[in-house]
Amino acid sequence: MYCYTSKCFKANQSLLNVEKTSIVRLTPAKLSHYPLSLIYVDLGLTELGTQTFLGLYLDNHLSWKPHIYFLLHKLGIACFVIRRLSHVLGIDAIRTAYYSYFPSLIIYGIVVWGNSDNVTKVFLLQNRVIE
Repeated sequence: MYCYTSKCFKANQSLLNVEKTSIVRLTPAKLSHYPLSLIYVDLGLTELGTQTFLGLYLDNHLSWKPHIYFLLHKLGIACFVIRRLSHVLGIDAIRTAYYSYFPSLIIYGIVVWGNSDNVTKVFLLQNRVIE
């Protein structure tokens, strides 16, 4: 199975912008992986191991590790800010800061990445900020 993403698709002429198009080959993790070479209009399309698509980080094995680590980074920053704010703001302001940032990051795309092996790390970080 192949996933093609293009940042610029000309609907009138149905031409791909090859400079902005990349390929992510979806393969099982145990299967050996050989480089793929595709040519379109005499230009080669690049194969990537990870690609962002609609704000989700897809990797070639659909393990969701890149997305989880991106999410952990963003939530870690938010956790740090909320803990720093707890020294100067009241509980209502802290609660507002938490609910304005944490759930929106966690909920986005959870239908697809929520069954990943690393999902417990996200919820452990969420519990840490609530403490």
